[in-house]
Amino acid sequence: PPNIKSHELVKRREKREKATRELEKAKEEGNIEEQDKQSKRLVRAGQKENEDCKKLLRLMGVPVIEAPCEAEAQAAALCLA
Repeated sequence: PPNIKSHELVKRREKREKATRELEKAKEEGNIEEQDKQSKRLVRAGQKENEDCKKLLRLMGVPVIEAPCEAEAQAAALCLA
């Protein structure tokens, strides 16, 4: 990722760490609702999920554009075109 994105990546990591701590706390307290909430914050989409989404979009006839690096940069370039 570009250096400009490093601050955002740090913020995301801090949020994941906080959710992990909160999940452990909820487990210790037996708080099922909080466990569910924090577990959802820790879910990450992987390469398989991305490929499945692209396949589904293509099957529905929706064009899919794959960015060579950062999606935000690709979207900005498309807006300028």
